[in-house]
Amino acid sequence: MEPVRCDAWPEKGGWVHSIEALASSEMTIEANGLHLHVDTDCSSGLCARNYRISLRRMNVSRKMAVVDAIHHMLSQKVEASVSSLQGLTESRNTASKSTAGDKHETGRAMMEAEIGRAEQQLQKAKVLRNELKNLSWSIQSLVGPGALIQTNHGEFLISIGLGKIEVDAVTCFALSGGSPLGQALMGRKVGDQVSFQGREYQLLSIQ
Repeated sequence: MEPVRCDAWPEKGGWVHSIEALASSEMTIEANGLHLHVDTDCSSGLCARNYRISLRRMNVSRKMAVVDAIHHMLSQKVEASVSSLQGLTESRNTASKSTAGDKHETGRAMMEAEIGRAEQQLQKAKVLRNELKNLSWSIQSLVGPGALIQTNHGEFLISIGLGKIEVDAVTCFALSGGSPLGQALMGRKVGDQVSFQGREYQLLSIQ
């Protein structure tokens, strides 16, 4: 079984590495808002299978929470760009009605440049949002587009180059597959180590 994040088990470094370790005592684990009750009797294969299913659901829940947060962030960027563009356009149109002159022409040129930058930001946000919509979020065994990766240096979602985001008080880095670190992680599996810019990344889980 792949190691699973479990903040309720700090003595294990926050990770559960096996069904046997998970069932070593009767306890309730809370992860990503879900509860998994562990019974002391876990000798049957059916019991182990049920744990795997429950843990898989936890993984999916965390992954989709990150994806939803990225969608929300992109929607905010689009709304902010639209609002900025509307304000700049109105200001330009109002200024065009004022007295002409060198000062007026200089101000208009600066405003046109700002409008151009706002349009670029809006277009970029829309492109990123479309790229995100086209990704598959199924659980993966190897790192690829749409994979959520837990490493000894943090959590990474191979998706779009959006950078650091906070989801449920846990930091996740949204990387594009074409970024330097994204390329270094591509095709890797759990247990692999990746050297990147003087750091060793150990892959603890892939979702």
